[in-house]
Amino acid sequence: GLLGENALGEPHVEVDPSAAARCYQRAAEAGHAEAMLNLSLCFRNGEGVDRSARAAFQWTERGAAAGCERSMFNAGVALDPLHPPWGSPGAAEAELQPISKDGKRAAGYYRDAVDAG
Repeated sequence: GLLGENALGEPHVEVDPSAAARCYQRAAEAGHAEAMLNLSLCFRNGEGVDRSARAAFQWTERGAAAGCERSMFNAGVALDPLHPPWGSPGAAEAELQPISKDGKRAAGYYRDAVDAG
């Protein structure tokens, strides 16, 4: 991956989450579905960008719409009432508040992920 190893899988590459997030952002904005997934994970975990459940879910949905199976699955997990919330319950900031659960939408994303492979 972009964080921690070079193209040959060798360690010793300086870890720079901000640079990784910027690269993912450029690629995601250019329509690269896997970059949308990776950018969503950066926002979800606060790696290289400010943590934002809202931005994480938006990029997850964009990745799903662009055909990324992992984004489809992650969108299902985010919406699934049986999974922990994406976000921080009780957070004052809107960006950190949990994504609303929706079992029907979650099932749709899961179905899409299965159909996509």
